[in-house]
Amino acid sequence: MYDVTEVYDVSHYPYRENGKAFMIRFNGLNKDPAQFNIVSSETNPLKGTNLTYYSNTTVPYSSNLFYEGIPFDFIRTYETEP
Repeated sequence: MYDVTEVYDVSHYPYRENGKAFMIRFNGLNKDPAQFNIVSSETNPLKGTNLTYYSNTTVPYSSNLFYEGIPFDFIRTYETEP
């Protein structure tokens, strides 16, 4: 999962103290990764007043794979006609 996982900070809160949001994206993964959840540690728990955890799947699993373009790479194909 390390090679196909990208995590983005998508916080829409004006201050970090108000909340934290992030998005997990799987590039080239051809299976359902299941739902991820935030779990607080027993030794170093998350602290705050009225903590709530929310998770959803923005784009459900699909059999169509998407790969980002390769920057600065010259991919060549051989054509016999112009």
